[in-house]
Amino acid sequence: MYKKRKWVYDDKPELPGWYAIMYCWDVREGIFVGADHYDGGAWREGLPVTGFAGRFPNKVLAEEWGERHDPEGIT
Repeated sequence: MYKKRKWVYDDKPELPGWYAIMYCWDVREGIFVGADHYDGGAWREGLPVTGFAGRFPNKVLAEEWGERHDPEGIT
């Protein structure tokens, strides 16, 4: 069982790994959820990340968690 996770909005992860992410290209379009790998300095995909939760063992589990916990309810 994984520990309880929550979205973090004002920082970067302390450890490298897979994270559920929220990203936003334009505030009028809302947010999107997905997964990305944090290498300890930057996000791999270079998306405009506004929030994250994790760490997860892999991308699939990070994406699934993000979809289930989408704050806009869009999956």
